Order: sequence, then structure tokens, then C-alpha cells
Amino acid sequence: MKKAYFIYIMCFGFIAADAQRIMPQGWMDSNNVSDRNISVGSNNMLFGTRQTDVEGDYYWNKEWQTANVYFYQQKYVGDGGKMVTLDSVNNIGIRFDIWNDVLEFNDASGIKTIPAKYVSNVLTKNEDNSVSQFINPREFGQTGIKGFFELLSAGKKGALLASKEIIKQAPNYVPALGTGNQNAQLVKKDHFYWFLDGKLEEVKSTKDLIGLMVSGQKEVETFAKKNKLKGKSKEDLAAIADYYNQL
Repeated sequence: MKKAYFIYIMCFGFIAADAQRIMPQGWMDSNNVSDRNISVGSNNMLFGTRQTDVEGDYYWNKEWQTANVYFYQQKYVGDGGKMVTLDSVNNIGIRFDIWNDVLEFNDASGIKTIPAKYVSNVLTKNEDNSVSQFINPREFGQTGIKGFFELLSAGKKGALLASKEIIKQAPNYVPALGTGNQNAQLVKKDHFYWFLDGKLEEVKSTKDLIGLMVSGQKEVETFAKKNKLKGKSKEDLAAIADYYNQL
């Protein structure tokens, strides 16, 4: 079987220690997962569940992305009363609905949903043909975080993860002044985490990330300063984590 694309080249020690969390390894290959035509049940059809009095969206990315989806294995009764094992599905359009904590599938029969708690890993294909990996927070012992962790960097020294939070802000319209917004606003907030030795620590800045590194801090500080990495974006933090994992 040809592994068409790797997300990251991971060091063996890190994979061995955290294989269940990071696996499946990052390839998009239609030969290593089951057929995409998997029904998640008619009760999960999506019918107009979105509010119309809010501005913004509920999604990690509101555009449909082609993905391979890996489930926590389970059985359910499919068409004709046949027992079906839900394992994985490939090359299907998906979106993460963070607010409702569900995964949406753009299937030929319509848009269907499944609770995120049934999904262990998702590999999405991006516009530039790169692949992003998303992992259920349960794999890191987290039950209070909606949606998934995006794996930004991984190596023998640790992994950098990201999550998104949806915050609903109340309308702030002032009739007397005719200013403000009459609708509620949905705002997305990024959260970043460093995972090592079974511990997950939140990262709010470059200083936080470097402070969690057990060695090579001076080298990383020099690298960040030279490349003007302020740590205000996932790209900055990922670049720092990638450099640290290569030291």
C-alpha cells in the first residue's frame, strides 16, 4: 500500500509513546479505509438547525473539506436491518460544527451529522494539497473541550495542538444612537497547548511555549527573534515547535 502523503515525519520515540493519540499516521489513501457510503442514520439528517439572528458561523472552517474520518469502532443497524461496523470513511466532504460539537458529512443523500465524541481522528486535505490532522481531545484526557485538537507540530520532544472556541456575544445595539449591532455575534477564539509525557499545558505566548521546553531554550529564543516570530498566530508557534523538535 502506498502512503501518498505524510503530515509530519515523526521520531520513533514519540510515536511509540503516543501512538494511540497521534495515529493514524498522516496519509490520504483510499485503499486503507472503508467505503465512503456509510449511513449515520436518518435521525442524523440535518434540517435547519441554524439560528438566523446571529452573525458568524459555527464552524472550524465553513468550507467543505475532503477528508478521511476515523471513528471509535462501533456497531449499528444499517439498511435492511444489517449490522454494520462503523470504522472509517474516506474522501468525503466534512465540516466541524464546534458550537454543537458535531461533524457534518456532505453525502450524496444530503447533509448528515454525527456527534464528535464518536470520531477519533480526521485527516483533511487543504487547498495547497497539504494534509491537516485533527484528534479527539479525549485522546489527551480532555472532556470539556468541544470539537477537535489540530495537530500543528509533533516530534520526540512534544506536540503542539490547537483548538477553537465559539463565543456568542450579545447584541449591543443602542436605538437612541442608532449604533451597534442588532444581532448576536459568533466569535472564534484560538487556544494552543503543548503536550508531553501525558501532560497538556495551555500556551498563550511564545514565552509560554519556550518556558515549557526542557532544553535548548536559548537556541529557540534566538531562532524566534531572528525570524520575528511573535507567537500571535498558529504559524508562528508551529514554526517554533518544529524547530525545537529538530534540535
